[in-house]
Amino acid sequence: MKNIVKIFKLSLVVIGSLSALTSAVVAQELPNNQSNRGMGQGFNMPNFEDFDLNKDGMINAKEMDEAREKRMAEKSSEGRMMKNVGNQPTFSEIDTNKDGNINKEEFLAHQIKQRQ
Repeated sequence: MKNIVKIFKLSLVVIGSLSALTSAVVAQELPNNQSNRGMGQGFNMPNFEDFDLNKDGMINAKEMDEAREKRMAEKSSEGRMMKNVGNQPTFSEIDTNKDGNINKEEFLAHQIKQRQ
């Protein structure tokens, strides 16, 4: 009986380890713009990089407008509903330090606020 219990416990450890390993491999295989998106409410939220079109580490108003238009066109072409389009925050609401650009910290702070 003791051997059966030991085998059972060892099996649970092996299964748990394989599960963790599989999850890590799957996460690495996701494209960069998908790997850090959560499930549920925030799943469809874009990454900073989706809006930083010129890749300078900042989002200006023109980039935000272009990225939003692109996202809406993609959703529309996929036949997806565009919930809350009229409730999108303005550029100035996200640009909390009012320097005319949105940095990554401001962007992430806004997304955290949206998820609450």
